[in-house]
Amino acid sequence: AVTLVGHCDSMVQTTARTTILKILQLEHPLASAVAQRLTTSHLVPELARLSAAVRHRPPESQSTQSCKWMWADASTGKISQFNPLRWSQRKSFAEALADFHQQKLDQQHRPVILRILPEGEDQHYRHVSDAASVLEQMLLPPLNREDLLDFVGELLRLGIPEVTSALQSKGLEDETKVSSL
Repeated sequence: AVTLVGHCDSMVQTTARTTILKILQLEHPLASAVAQRLTTSHLVPELARLSAAVRHRPPESQSTQSCKWMWADASTGKISQFNPLRWSQRKSFAEALADFHQQKLDQQHRPVILRILPEGEDQHYRHVSDAASVLEQMLLPPLNREDLLDFVGELLRLGIPEVTSALQSKGLEDETKVSSL
């Protein structure tokens, strides 16, 4: 459940978070101790990572980037990257993903270079499917920061000293206070 608290599907997120909260509320001493230990060692660092990722995410207007792509197996090697005719036209991530899905079976194992625009950062992939997976991840809806901090608030309201202390050590308690102002 810990790895699913930041899942792109809100139903999966909700189920994972509810499961964690219910397990932490168990009254069996051994189950409670194990749950608290896993929460402090795995869940809290994951929440801190997700919080930082959401905090540093670019505004929505910047997240609608486009890209170009080319085959990375040209006989001219690296110099082929400077040939504008080898690159696809500028495409949205969804259009490039559709291109990759339409490739013939015999071309699925060709290496690809994906150029993310407007920065122009080139990313090299061994196979079309690898580049397609990255584009699929980029198309996922972003994690909602307020929703994440609400979950942190629910963990704090449980009043479990070890969990509260771990959340405080990562600065997550402070973020929930700022968010609620």
